[in-house]
Amino acid sequence: ESQASMALDAAEVHGVELQIFGGKVPVVSMRLDSPFHENVAWLLQTALDTEGKADACFEYCQDRGIMDDCTRKLGQSPHNILIARLSRCDLRHIKAVGTCGKRSVMLAALAAYALHSEDGLSGMRPDVRSLSVPLAEAFDDLLDTVWHLCGRRRLPAGHAADGGGEQARARGWAKSGNGWGPAKAKQRTKPARCSADQLNQQLDEYFGD
Repeated sequence: ESQASMALDAAEVHGVELQIFGGKVPVVSMRLDSPFHENVAWLLQTALDTEGKADACFEYCQDRGIMDDCTRKLGQSPHNILIARLSRCDLRHIKAVGTCGKRSVMLAALAAYALHSEDGLSGMRPDVRSLSVPLAEAFDDLLDTVWHLCGRRRLPAGHAADGGGEQARARGWAKSGNGWGPAKAKQRTKPARCSADQLNQQLDEYFGD
């Protein structure tokens, strides 16, 4: 069954136009002057904790529902629509759409993974800030926008809140004597490897259609 559904209103942040299908499938277009354009490969590699090439983190796929939404509801040409899913065996259900080339796909995949990761990518904030403070601020704005379009709220760093504990914990925040703040990053686990049976099944699905 397709993961696509009616898209919410689009938002634009730091040269990125973003929509979300079904609360979990980001659709991204990105301008060349966006701060993410030159850094999205590194961001995706860091999020997935991989030393391989960023374009190995995802694979292109087909989804008729997503394609129909992009062409009919967004007015996009099929030639501009790149549908992808994350490559890791345990993440292959996570889909994303880029509408202006591979880097837009990478950023959409990053946004999609943020919605599914245990800490909402809060654990990689120090890494991004150590690379570039302006990029870290843009990254926070992007994640805020992603969660806003999904109808959920993400607490900004350093802000205390009395309510919303369940949402804050879901976003990887913890409450201390100083209020809500980023929780201690969880230790990253190694990517799951595909078994021989899983690989055979994937090949059967690919060539059998």
